[in-house]
Amino acid sequence: MASRPKRPVTAELLYDIEQITDLQMSPDGRHVVYSVLRVDKKSEKKYSDLWVAATRGGKPRQFTFGDYNDSMPRWSPDGSQIAFLSNRGNEQQAQIYLLPFAGGEAQPLTDLKGSIQGIKWSPDGRRLALLFAKMDAEAAERMADEQKKKLGIVSRHITRIFYKGDGMGYLPKERPHLWVVDAKSGKATQLTEDNGFQEGMPDWSADGEHLLFASNRVDDPDMNQEYSQLYTIPAGGGELTKLNIDHEFGKTAPLYSPDGNWICYLGNRLGGNYWQNMCLYVAPAGGGQAKNLTEAHDMHAVGASIGDHGGAGFSAPVWAADSSAIYFVASRDGAQTLHSITTGGELSTVISKEKSAIGAFSFAADQGKVAYFEANMYDPGQLWSRDMASGHARQL
Repeated sequence: MASRPKRPVTAELLYDIEQITDLQMSPDGRHVVYSVLRVDKKSEKKYSDLWVAATRGGKPRQFTFGDYNDSMPRWSPDGSQIAFLSNRGNEQQAQIYLLPFAGGEAQPLTDLKGSIQGIKWSPDGRRLALLFAKMDAEAAERMADEQKKKLGIVSRHITRIFYKGDGMGYLPKERPHLWVVDAKSGKATQLTEDNGFQEGMPDWSADGEHLLFASNRVDDPDMNQEYSQLYTIPAGGGELTKLNIDHEFGKTAPLYSPDGNWICYLGNRLGGNYWQNMCLYVAPAGGGQAKNLTEAHDMHAVGASIGDHGGAGFSAPVWAADSSAIYFVASRDGAQTLHSITTGGELSTVISKEKSAIGAFSFAADQGKVAYFEANMYDPGQLWSRDMASGHARQL
């Protein structure tokens, strides 16, 4: 059989490339929901839709439709519905929508003005924790006044060192803070608000009573980036509590262990040396002695691929269901691999392919299956599912 003739790469071919930008496995391990980014050739605009693939195989099906930006899908703990971001109600403003997995119309949950940067369901499925930055007062005033809206931005008052971001442009004065939203009423409660600081994506305690997060609260965070620490706050609102951990330098992506006894986080071993490996640590949930699990292994304990692979970027660690180990993506020897490491420091490789990048990954509730993104120099990235017991992998 004759092979298909190769086509030369042209700029026009970029319209044919679709990118997986996020993925989440259902709690029962039977389905994976993921977002696909596409470019409309006529309008030159980018849109994203949600798709669903069955882990047993078969043709994926489109889950949301229309020229919108649907992203960040998150299964409810019981698997009955999916929360996601969409600008279907307002092209300039994304909100959280809820869509029953069995079918139906997506319903808006929130009515916020600003940028929603993260969503996480509470263990009981009654609330969602958000990382949210409110719209700047000047921007809100401009949107409400037609004359100012036509003029656009005529000046900027810069007060912080970090005022722009690659691919983001000028950053808002409002910083990302923690909010909690009721999953039925949509009522949103702001938990943190000091714009001298900002918070990272939080994790829920097993009982849903507290949120754990990282924040840099030194006098000048922009000049002292390596001093972010870990805090907890009541999910219903209240005072912050700093966890006193005997590890001085930067901490990020903290997670409670399922049994509630430990936390893991990514951190720097030294201060000021930005070239160093990011390490994976564990510490008692109430604070105390931290242990560097990956120090003995020459690896960067986070995905560090830079390129056009949509789903190959940062993916937070995940605790094993029995709290005995942690799964994480590491960068080493020109590849990204998925590993597990016990709380005693015993390292195992879960998924590794030469010169490939294993990116975002997501487990079923019982961790019998894992869905993951895999890309390489010749493939912009595909979705895979792997049975943890047999090791059998299937491209979805």
